[in-house]
Amino acid sequence: MTNNPAKYFDDILTLLSSNYNKTFTFEEVAKHLYPMDFKDMDSGTSPFKDFHKHLLFSDLTNAFMFLNKEGLLSYNLDKELIIINTAGFVKIKTKGFVKEINDVKLNMVLQRIAWIATPILALITVILTCLRITNNCN
Repeated sequence: MTNNPAKYFDDILTLLSSNYNKTFTFEEVAKHLYPMDFKDMDSGTSPFKDFHKHLLFSDLTNAFMFLNKEGLLSYNLDKELIIINTAGFVKIKTKGFVKEINDVKLNMVLQRIAWIATPILALITVILTCLRITNNCN
């Protein structure tokens, strides 16, 4: 797979949503996601082409099984046919996996800032109040 699984899932759903009335084959999706790898395999320049192809297909199969489990696409393992569900179409048209993950990260950062800023502001308020009381006493 890639270093960013969320982008990988979004790429799959984006391809499938390009024509949501079409049923895609396993190899069509693989060639779209790995164009350079298939170019090397077809030309015969890759020394480990069968092993490499097996790795690509196993990654893709795992991604399809995950997306199928999430209800975003229909994946027929026997015929190797893939079609996007309405939930998958809505997912990619609204946010997608990458956007959701970025939103969660942003919310975590903002929450941590709020946790840190609140006690600091309270401490500053106490210090300023003490200084004001001290100045009024003199």
